[in-house]
Amino acid sequence: MRSDGLWDIEAKLCDTKTHDLVSVAKGEIKAGTPIHLMWLRITLDDTLKIHDAQAQTEAAPFHICPQAAEHYRGLVGMRIGPGWNKMVRAKFGGKFGCTHLTEMLSVMATVAIQTIYPYRNMQPDSPEEARMRLHPSLPNSCYGFARDGEIIRRYWPEYAEPNAAQANDGSKID
Repeated sequence: MRSDGLWDIEAKLCDTKTHDLVSVAKGEIKAGTPIHLMWLRITLDDTLKIHDAQAQTEAAPFHICPQAAEHYRGLVGMRIGPGWNKMVRAKFGGKFGCTHLTEMLSVMATVAIQTIYPYRNMQPDSPEEARMRLHPSLPNSCYGFARDGEIIRRYWPEYAEPNAAQANDGSKID
């Protein structure tokens, strides 16, 4: 957390190859030289509202690629939450953004949620029930939060389901 109470979440992508290659636009690129080198920073408050966004592309396949970074100022005012990935793709997908910067926003949303919510819920003025509360979107969101799994049964039994082996589509596995 910053001194002003806001949070900076940053992501960086560096794509290098272990072999030399020839690029249509840049010619020969030596092994270890970044093909892509870019970063993105979003500044959020405790409600996951974005107050600032900065992006930069330092290396890319084409000379025009760095121009896409400015589009990500359009994140300001958006809020991470349900439908985030869909909103991001609608605003920055295709010719309106950079594939790599846009893909980083999904992971950055996860990092923001996993950073800010636990911190906020562990503050001394946070009610005890909020400290141990499981967000309703988490059960069955991944292996660790499986409703029929050990973690849910142990810590949040109110969300637990009988332990039945099921396929990803919900059908029973024999």
